[in-house]
Amino acid sequence: MMVALATLLIGSLCFWACQKDEFQSGKPDTTEHIELKTGQVDPDCNTYCINPEEPAYFEKTDQQIIYWGGSQNNAHSKTVDIVYYNTLDAFILKIKSSEDIANLLVDDISVKEFSIPLPADTWYELSFPLPYGWEVCDDFNFQFSVIGNGPPAVFDVDYHLIGECVYYTLELAVNPEGSGSVTGAGEYIAGEQISIAAAANFLLNWKFVNWTGDTDHLDDPASAITYVTMPEQSISLTAIFEQIEIIYGDGATDIDGNEYITVIIGEQEWMAENLRVSRYNNGDDITTGLSRNEWQFNWQNEVAAYAIYDHNEVDGINSPEEMVEIYGKLYNWYVVDDPRGLCPQGWSVPSAADWRELVNYVVDQGFPNTNVINGAGNALKSCLQVGSPLDDCNTSEHPRWNILPSQGADHYGFDAFGFSALPGGQRGSFYVELGTLGFWWSSTLSEYFPYNPHRMYMRNLNGFVYENIGYSKTYGYSVRCVRD
Repeated sequence: MMVALATLLIGSLCFWACQKDEFQSGKPDTTEHIELKTGQVDPDCNTYCINPEEPAYFEKTDQQIIYWGGSQNNAHSKTVDIVYYNTLDAFILKIKSSEDIANLLVDDISVKEFSIPLPADTWYELSFPLPYGWEVCDDFNFQFSVIGNGPPAVFDVDYHLIGECVYYTLELAVNPEGSGSVTGAGEYIAGEQISIAAAANFLLNWKFVNWTGDTDHLDDPASAITYVTMPEQSISLTAIFEQIEIIYGDGATDIDGNEYITVIIGEQEWMAENLRVSRYNNGDDITTGLSRNEWQFNWQNEVAAYAIYDHNEVDGINSPEEMVEIYGKLYNWYVVDDPRGLCPQGWSVPSAADWRELVNYVVDQGFPNTNVINGAGNALKSCLQVGSPLDDCNTSEHPRWNILPSQGADHYGFDAFGFSALPGGQRGSFYVELGTLGFWWSSTLSEYFPYNPHRMYMRNLNGFVYENIGYSKTYGYSVRCVRD
């Protein structure tokens, strides 16, 4: 509906308490030059709305700069600004000029004639009552003239009325009860985009499956974190969870006769223990026993070798054999790349793509690869940890993840898939970080830094699984194997 303001003015002039008084203008000029500063586009009347409890109004602005006088029509100038918007019962128009204002006209009808001119740079406000029965997006338009020193400033006011907010309910539920939690429920206006999230009760091995209900309004029903575009009605959504079952594989045995537990995660089968082998698949021994300098500067000779973390630096482990049994061996990348084969027959050192497939699968089960308690890293870590809040997981015995008392156990593994990642530390210049960091090689070299392979790692103080480019092929890291 178009609102004809001139009709409203006939019965509403008293509303503005107009008085006609004398007004002395400067000598009129016969020529003028006007610069227009266009206001912003109309607020979207179908999206914006006014909350009567916490009203915020959507302004539109306009400006004219008028020059007049002199041979170049620029001896004098003035700037006139207007701001306008609607409330729920009135249309508000504010005016300011850099020259005095004598009269204000709407569609050539005076709505305010000042007995004493309004001083320059002073805002003045007009309020027009909205007509009975007005509707959202009605076109409220008129010609508005500001009279004063110099030529008049004439504006075409055009505005689509903003209505009162109508709120609809977004209801969120969980099924089965106790399997997880949801966030994002509440009262929203139509068109509003709302972030919702479902978090599985990972302590009881639940995982997110999908959203059900009014899913036509969801960005992605299969994602635990997604967006709802609120329709013009109340809707309900339910987060469905199911319990994770650890699926064990047939196991694996290396050439030395070491046996390994294996688990099936998505479409992959992984060793659930760090590799302990000391020979290649053809029976050749893998070099070991390198001194600190030989290991540190091995980039000169590229000797494929493994090391055993020094048990003398770790309380609670009393021999190299015990260290290997618990945390496995640390291999440099020359062993990983050796064509004689490090992993058992039918198994391989995982590529960077293999690792990403694992992490992506874990993320898809509702464990985001972010620094949250139910992050992908925590879902893959062994639950054995100093200060773990989980039953049967709080331990000071090896193997374990360490947390200092001052750090608190904000992050802890819960081993949702049986991967049982352990912090075997690393060997570089020294043996470091056993208990706090686990590093694992990939078989993939960096595309941009061919001397640096990709590695994965997890740490005790957050929920990430990290992938980055290893510092050097000479570093000693743990190895997990994946079935071909």
